[in-house]
Amino acid sequence: MKPEKLYERTSAQLTTYLRAHRKRQTYEREFILRECCYAKQPFDKADIRDKALANGISRASVYNALSTLLDAHIIRPTSVGSWPQNMYEIVAPRQTRFIRICTCCHKEWEFRDPVVEKHLKSREYLNFSMNCSMVYVYGTCQVCHGLGLKSKKKGRITDAERIDNEQ
Repeated sequence: MKPEKLYERTSAQLTTYLRAHRKRQTYEREFILRECCYAKQPFDKADIRDKALANGISRASVYNALSTLLDAHIIRPTSVGSWPQNMYEIVAPRQTRFIRICTCCHKEWEFRDPVVEKHLKSREYLNFSMNCSMVYVYGTCQVCHGLGLKSKKKGRITDAERIDNEQ
């Protein structure tokens, strides 16, 4: 989804949330939301904080706005693979994200699987309405497989051993 469309959708969602919870719609919240929508996904809260500070928005306002966006289910924390735990991403309704993660080098790749995506969207769950989904596929990438590296449970060599083998 393009950042402009994403901002329009999330701005309306934020307005609805703020009205329902009797909170004010401030310039700071809108600025943080805009920065989140235009940031490369996933985004680091430190990057958002630095941009906000450069525009005269206080650190407390940044963290309060991020907390509000979390409560409104506009953003969610993401701590997959090698991403730090202070990373966030925009929640896209009815979107299915597929991520491959190498258990050796911890690199990540997004991919699409229309068959699984169609199945997930058509699936109905008792007393549950699905908004979005994420599918993680763990394994060994082609590079690590070529180096003879395997997962920890199957005798994966450590980073120190890998460095020794490369020398």
